[in-house]
Amino acid sequence: MGKLTINNLTNSGIDVQNYIEQLIKIKSQPIENLKTQNDSYSNKIKKLNELLDLMKKLQDASKSLFDYRSPFDEMVAKSSNEEYFTAIASRGVDIAKRRIEILQTAKSYRIASDPIAVDTKIGKVNFSIQVGDSIRRISFEGGSIIDLVNAIKEQAKDIVNVNLTYKDKDTVYVSFEAKKEGVNSNIVFSEEIQPIFEQLGILIKSQKSESTLLKVNSILLDSGKQNKVDIPQSIKGQKLFVTFNVQKKEFTLPSPTQVQVPEETGSGTPITIDPQTVYPDPVNASQIIDTSNVSNQPMQVKVIGSDGEKIIEINSSTQNFTIDKDQLGIGEIKSIEFVNSSSNSYTISDFTVKSVQEKEGFVAKNVISEGRNAIITVDGIRIEKESNVIDDVIKGVTLTLKKETKGEETLSIEPNTDFMKEKIIEWVGHYNNMIDFIVNETKINREGGENGTFAGDTSFMMLHNTIQRFMQSTYGEGPYRMLAQLGISTGKPGNTPAQKGGYLEIDEAMLDKALKENPSKVKEFFGFDSDGDRIPDNGIGQRIFDYLKGMTNFSDGTIKKRTDYFSTLITGNQKRIETLNRQLEIYRDNLIYKFAVMENLISKLKSDGNYISTYLGNQNANSNK
Repeated sequence: MGKLTINNLTNSGIDVQNYIEQLIKIKSQPIENLKTQNDSYSNKIKKLNELLDLMKKLQDASKSLFDYRSPFDEMVAKSSNEEYFTAIASRGVDIAKRRIEILQTAKSYRIASDPIAVDTKIGKVNFSIQVGDSIRRISFEGGSIIDLVNAIKEQAKDIVNVNLTYKDKDTVYVSFEAKKEGVNSNIVFSEEIQPIFEQLGILIKSQKSESTLLKVNSILLDSGKQNKVDIPQSIKGQKLFVTFNVQKKEFTLPSPTQVQVPEETGSGTPITIDPQTVYPDPVNASQIIDTSNVSNQPMQVKVIGSDGEKIIEINSSTQNFTIDKDQLGIGEIKSIEFVNSSSNSYTISDFTVKSVQEKEGFVAKNVISEGRNAIITVDGIRIEKESNVIDDVIKGVTLTLKKETKGEETLSIEPNTDFMKEKIIEWVGHYNNMIDFIVNETKINREGGENGTFAGDTSFMMLHNTIQRFMQSTYGEGPYRMLAQLGISTGKPGNTPAQKGGYLEIDEAMLDKALKENPSKVKEFFGFDSDGDRIPDNGIGQRIFDYLKGMTNFSDGTIKKRTDYFSTLITGNQKRIETLNRQLEIYRDNLIYKFAVMENLISKLKSDGNYISTYLGNQNANSNK
């Protein structure tokens, strides 16, 4: 016989299913109560994990104010003019002001081709490209000039930029630029590609040469005079040197011969000027010569280039003074002007302009810019570097050069008070978030609304009071011993934050003032070493960190113990639910069995009743015959 079900029980005309469901519902009430308890425990675990997250954030923020991440060690490097350079300072560098002058920015080597037909075909070739110490092999299977450029882009993209510029739809220029800067950024092509690049107008064959472009025997420069010399243009890419001698003739005053005034008014003969009498002194010749316009300023050599100008000062006689075009960073030299604003006179002799080709073999045909080093002075000390990003001249500071300065600019290295303030504000925010959680989850709504998850839980109230007490305590011996001295407090009496449970407010003006005046003492307030072992053991940040550490510890922290406790309750309830569910199934089966017996009995009674009725009916019929 198969298992009986409620749907089989229909003979009695009674709603058996409803009766059984009602009885089961009453019997299962303890199970529902246990499930409700487990939902409550699960919610408590969820809320405890939320609190744990808030605690960890406050704990970490507290520690970060005094450990190796301390914002009080952050420094900021400020350029007096970011048009010329920017700077980044590392943590813990010394506070300083440095004088920076950029005489020349670094440039990379750049070249271009002659115009090339777009449909130019190039055969298969393998070659190499070298920039500085880096060499890349290029494998080209043949194709158009565009295919060749794409092959170089793919196989040497880390050392050189190569680009196409269209003159028109049928003609292009190919340009190459080294990805590194400095005098060692020249691009060198191996011999396999040199003849091809010569045909394309990228390279040209050359020999060492030197030619004199201009020679002037003598230039006399008297006081207050100036003289300008136009410079012939050399072949672009060749070195240009200007050399000359300088002879300085200094201005001298007349010999200081003593001059006596006439006897009538000489010394000893009084001159009466009512109401006083004065006695004239002898007068020296040097006293009657006007020396106010006598100047000993150096002679200026103003070099005018295509990209700017440089002023060189010469204050003494010199032989073979040399100007190297590549060291000036002002492009091609167009003219040189000698300016004498002093009382001295100068003679410039053997003024010579030479163009020098030092390379031999295949060289670039169209040099856009020669690679050059950056030249700067730091507090007057001349420094030369291959890159515009310089991180090894001032310890802990990275300079990024942008353009030549017109004089000295200032680099200021200062504490990063903005970052300090930001981290303190974050710390206050984490504290307020934790307090807000405790206030909301422990509230008792006496007006019939929903209570907090931990309403009336004294352990949460103890946490609230302890953490708030930390915020009101004093620390250390410095000028800042309380949060209120930094502009951080629970506000004025009666403020809503204070009424709601001790949220912190920030007076930013007070905090700014403290950080600006004494950031090191603000750091000590959050964490300092009181026993000389170089480990912070006091301060508000350190105290909060230690306290929360005991609550947030992964293995045996207070929050972990509470969540484990609720998990244990859930596990116990779940076992009871499983047991009660098994008992409920047995109870259900018993109910069904009992109702089935009843149904069978009723069915039998109905059958017997029908039989008797039929039998009696037949007997009555027979009696009437």
